[in-house]
Amino acid sequence: MKQILRLALKCVYVIFPLLIIWIYIGTHPLAFMDEEAPYYLWNKAQTRLKQEKQYDTLFLGDSTANAAYMPEILSDTSLNLALGGASPVENYYVLQEYLEHHPAPDVCYISFADQHFQDGGCFWTRTVYTHRFGMKQNREIFQTAAEYGDPLICKEDYMADFISYELWLPHKYITALLNAGFNQRYEQNMSAQYAIGLHGGRYVAVGNTEYTASEQIEYNAFHVVPFRDMYYRKILSLCAEKGIQVHIVRLPMPDNYVYTDSYKEDFDRYYSSLKQEYPGLVVDFMPVWDKSMFADGNHLNSRGALTFCRKLKVLYPEHFADTSFSESQIAAVNDAVAAENKAEWLTEWIAGMNYTLVLRDPERKYVSFCSDRLQNGGFLIGKNDDCGSDFYFISQTDDDGMFSLNETEVGLTLTPAGGDAQVWNLPDGSDLDIAVIDRYHGQVVCMKSFQYNEGGYCYMP
Repeated sequence: MKQILRLALKCVYVIFPLLIIWIYIGTHPLAFMDEEAPYYLWNKAQTRLKQEKQYDTLFLGDSTANAAYMPEILSDTSLNLALGGASPVENYYVLQEYLEHHPAPDVCYISFADQHFQDGGCFWTRTVYTHRFGMKQNREIFQTAAEYGDPLICKEDYMADFISYELWLPHKYITALLNAGFNQRYEQNMSAQYAIGLHGGRYVAVGNTEYTASEQIEYNAFHVVPFRDMYYRKILSLCAEKGIQVHIVRLPMPDNYVYTDSYKEDFDRYYSSLKQEYPGLVVDFMPVWDKSMFADGNHLNSRGALTFCRKLKVLYPEHFADTSFSESQIAAVNDAVAAENKAEWLTEWIAGMNYTLVLRDPERKYVSFCSDRLQNGGFLIGKNDDCGSDFYFISQTDDDGMFSLNETEVGLTLTPAGGDAQVWNLPDGSDLDIAVIDRYHGQVVCMKSFQYNEGGYCYMP
């Protein structure tokens, strides 16, 4: 009897730690999950929890769509629900889930890179890994994939893998857990969820990385496999049922990409058939753009996304007629402005908004350098009464009371109207110093310095 008790006790000692790990994995995913997991979980919460705000415009698609559509620029009533690595399969259920808990939007913009019409994207490594959908939706995906013989979802032993993920079995998550350690990714993942919430769902290619590849890449054919074509049409049918207007946008690509005539013929043939089946469907094929607007070969960087969204607002003003500029939009623009490291792009971010650039620019080179941008943006150049000869400001309005500059015991201070004074340290060797004032809140967003070199400004971090 004692031997049996000892054996049972040993089993408990062995099993108990595994049980604790299993429970921890299932109850604390943000503590250890990696890569895009926090964004998938944020997306899940947005679709399932009824929002106080009603959204008039939704954006669906893959990582290219997530990178391109900026709600802070387009409107306060738009939401980006596109997911990196997602195909029409996942996006159908994202939309279905959203509509189960929210009023239907007026319009839905949809964009996919070509590969997500043909492959399974990140279905296993992100969708299943993060438990993005419920059992009913997953069962439907597997049944349909089996009917179509999709080898990427219905891979070898796929049901055993799915059950392992569904039960949160440690062997599927132990690598991420060991790499993270207990709770070591929690703050990082919470920060990621804050950032995606700040930018209205956008998280891909946020920043100023520039694509530099030079080799030419040809697109020779456009093809949608039957399984993903079926789900693409399910998205369109669901939108038609709910009275949602659909805009499909083939997003810009870098200018080292070439679309052959055969590709364009395939594309036109496919979407002509969709237009016949879904009257009112709008399809836009965007041209190639300069590589500097991209973070890599597929994704617009933040500057590219800003440019794209400004163009989209001009093309379809009826979808982005909301002229209010909410607190969340201001916070997101401030975040982008603070991250900007090209002097000439600061004017692009604040165009049409209530911001002011205060410049220390003794030779006034910036005005000449950005003359076209300043003129096209309708900016005014003014001088504050208490500014020295080296200082001036650029804004949409010529109001000399918007800030003050003073020499104090702690150095030069910049005080926005209605805000607090901030010390402005001007580093030795700078040719241009810029402070950005958010006049909505009377606060200094950032202060940046640059050196003029070979016809351009180099950022001094």
